[in-house]
Amino acid sequence: MKRVGLLTSQDPFDANSFSGTLFYLREGLEKRGDLNVESISHDRFPRNSVSLFINKVTKKIFNFNIFERKINSIQKKISSSNYDLVIAVVCSNLVTKINIPENSKLLFVTDATPKFLKDFYNWDIPESALDDEIEVIKKSFAIIYSSSYISDLAKKEFGKLGCNDKMHAVPFGLNFSDCSTEFSLLNLDEKINLLFIGKDWERKGGKKCLEIFQLLRSRGYNANLTIIGCNPVVNDPHITLFPYLDKNTKKDLVTYEEVLKNTHFLILPTLADCTPMVIAEANSFSVPVLSSSVGGIPFIVDDTVNGHLFDITDSAMSYVNVIEKYFGDDSYLSLRESSFEVFRTKLNWNSWVSKTISISEH
Repeated sequence: MKRVGLLTSQDPFDANSFSGTLFYLREGLEKRGDLNVESISHDRFPRNSVSLFINKVTKKIFNFNIFERKINSIQKKISSSNYDLVIAVVCSNLVTKINIPENSKLLFVTDATPKFLKDFYNWDIPESALDDEIEVIKKSFAIIYSSSYISDLAKKEFGKLGCNDKMHAVPFGLNFSDCSTEFSLLNLDEKINLLFIGKDWERKGGKKCLEIFQLLRSRGYNANLTIIGCNPVVNDPHITLFPYLDKNTKKDLVTYEEVLKNTHFLILPTLADCTPMVIAEANSFSVPVLSSSVGGIPFIVDDTVNGHLFDITDSAMSYVNVIEKYFGDDSYLSLRESSFEVFRTKLNWNSWVSKTISISEH
């Protein structure tokens, strides 16, 4: 049995960390019968609010270097635990500060490069981030990117390091513990239920999604729109808002799943994205995705198979035209079935774990 140490900056026992990716990635690893998985950087039971408050006050009063203490704790654990694999997920700031024993293989998992975040999202990325990424690449046995788009960018950016053979693309999985085992029947004939999910209304293309909904209504369709994750100013009885749903609570998780069960299309006309986890979540409920073709999305959305891709400049009417094509047509059920099949065979954590472990063995 392989001993696996999981290294993360955020809490892998919190279903909200990194959109749930850390939580469900950890679960996927733990479900493998041949892996003994241990979180290196976090306790299995998250600290309560009182202990978090005490830690905050202690740091403020005594000026303890919490990060340095954390690094020392991580190093001690890695040095003494004899891990076969250390899987570090989106935490180059930690990886650069620790030493990996010679008998352990480091697998670094990420969905972006510093340059991509700076150019694509216009984030303020410090120069030191590039140096950190180079060091991580050199340390790693393999780097697992969430899309071929990002892995190809990384090979161009870091090609001079001679490490391109270390770089692999494996799509992330579904951020749910329980999922369907067969595709869900939902006819598209009486109404059209649209879903938008995202914290950033502007960047995720919320305005275009709203326009799509309004166009469908103006053309006589009984269209409804559910918005999850943000709180735009909208005033329409056919729009339902959930500014925040906490997947750690059963009530909110059930609400989220019920919305997906009754959705015909996930609308994602995003302006910038890596590999949005909501695509796998939608496909797991047989919901096809209508998305702009940006970033790593074409790696996980196969046009006409588990959704449709659009140019970023395409109008809202382009989306409406596709929806109208499926309305009242049996081809919509075929699209739902193939959307679920993409989830079943590709966009799940069992598949991610199998491919990642296989990479570590070669």
